[in-house]
Amino acid sequence: MYKLNAATINVGLIGYGFAGQVFHAPLLRTTPGLAITAVASRNPDKVHADLGAVTVHADPADLVADPSVHLVVLASPNATHFPLARAALAAGKHVVTDKPFTDDAASRAEPTAPRVVLSSMCWEVMLTTSTPMPP
Repeated sequence: MYKLNAATINVGLIGYGFAGQVFHAPLLRTTPGLAITAVASRNPDKVHADLGAVTVHADPADLVADPSVHLVVLASPNATHFPLARAALAAGKHVVTDKPFTDDAASRAEPTAPRVVLSSMCWEVMLTTSTPMPP
């Protein structure tokens, strides 16, 4: 597992649709210490036009297997969050997933999930406009 103590954390972004392009990529690009180095997308031309010379993987599994990626950010369709997070965690990556982490009780209860999560870190992010922000 990669220890999050480097000057720059290489990020792999899975999904470059609306959420990946509009929310995740701009935040990742402007956060000091983070560098988008790989994107899983079926549209490499759009990714390269926006992000320059990043590695584009057609298959998310290839991004998860990429040894240069330390942190995987999931901006893919909801049904893919749990299996992709599980694969990334099993590969020793840290994971940030768009909400929801899983959309069914069976995935939450999967016997191997707690052991995988304990070996790395996984965050679920959600912004709701109805929740007041702290002062």
